[in-house]
Amino acid sequence: MATMIRLELLGGVQVSTPDSAGTAPVVGQPKPLALLAYLAAATPTALRRRDELLGILWPELDASRGRRALSQALFVLRTGLGADVVVSRGTEEVGLDEALFSCDVRDFRRLSSEGRWDEAIALYRGDLLPGFYLSDAEEFERWVERERTLLRTRAAEIAWRIAEREARSGSISSAVSSARRAWMTSVWTSSTR
Repeated sequence: MATMIRLELLGGVQVSTPDSAGTAPVVGQPKPLALLAYLAAATPTALRRRDELLGILWPELDASRGRRALSQALFVLRTGLGADVVVSRGTEEVGLDEALFSCDVRDFRRLSSEGRWDEAIALYRGDLLPGFYLSDAEEFERWVERERTLLRTRAAEIAWRIAEREARSGSISSAVSSARRAWMTSVWTSSTR
């Protein structure tokens, strides 16, 4: 039976497996980590075409060198996470097996869309990929910034809703705490635009 991989990208990066021994190559290498983050968190959730991944992560390389770099990054993911986690459809599409991994970004989106605000806000520990930067992948950086803003805005909205709910129920200290969190997230959102 395959192991379940847990990927956390909000407020820090952590890749967890039941044994956790094989994850260091993934976290320690920027391009494989960026590839993993993109495959796990980009919307819509789907397998990604290799040429899309090349344009986002290796725009400076010609097609042949870019494909080799992508193959090397996929090798690092398969080695660190398990061969079954990375899936392919034909030779042109790759993705992650949703039965073998979970990601806090996906869970946050799902829970917030289901109105399960307390569970969603518990997952939001901070920005997507904080402090992570790829200087040679401008399109990836644009994607990260766009997603950071969307996730941060959604977290602030959820915190306000929780604050309003708590205030209506008379739980003033909980309402104040949630309002403070919403305000801090909102201030951060508006200051980073």
